[in-house]
Amino acid sequence: FAENADAEVSMVESSFKVLEAQGDSWLEEVKSFVRKILVTQKSWRKSPGRQWVFLDFSPSSTFLNVFESLRLLRSLSGLFHAGSSTNAYLQDVRGPVDLGSDHPPPLAFAYEYFDLNVEQAAGLWLNGVAAQRLLRCETLRHPIRLDPDAHANDWPTAEERIALMWHNAVAVDIFRALRFCGVLVLHAPSMVPHALSYLPYSTYRRSHPPSVASAISIGNIAPREQMWAMSQLVS
Repeated sequence: FAENADAEVSMVESSFKVLEAQGDSWLEEVKSFVRKILVTQKSWRKSPGRQWVFLDFSPSSTFLNVFESLRLLRSLSGLFHAGSSTNAYLQDVRGPVDLGSDHPPPLAFAYEYFDLNVEQAAGLWLNGVAAQRLLRCETLRHPIRLDPDAHANDWPTAEERIALMWHNAVAVDIFRALRFCGVLVLHAPSMVPHALSYLPYSTYRRSHPPSVASAISIGNIAPREQMWAMSQLVS
């Protein structure tokens, strides 16, 4: 982490202590929420495939196409009608997900950046099955590793680089936790608005502007092969 942020190890450790003092991790907060809602709302037990929860990681700068997201969530929920609370994916969190089964699968709806991380600035949707699966899933204890190219960090000050480093670390942690716990992540181009509106928004309202690679890949504007070709031309 210190190498990624080009900062002293002591500065990274101090920044982590500040973050740690603010509360539990995002995953522990999700687990706490699920425990409470399972007690207070019976619908989460009866039809978990039709229940959705939105995780807002950066309330002051969340960038989400709400109308398109809700349209897709309604379509997904319509696939699974109310039924028994017994769900194979809740009993065995290590079991494979069978898309042909009558049971609703654990689904997440997010803006996924290739196979590297989930962009938490767009938030994260979890259906009831995925939320309960995260509750029962074992804790992932493998170290977080940042990609030297995708998570390049060249901000001018050490404080800004450390902030971006933690942002990327959380993004990778979200991606890894969902995959480790067997949650299927759905990515839709319409979740994030068009690039023409995304770029000025990101520059003036988010905590940091997007990288060139992130900007080009918004909404699958360019496929991976074209991304590679363009990166060679730029470099």
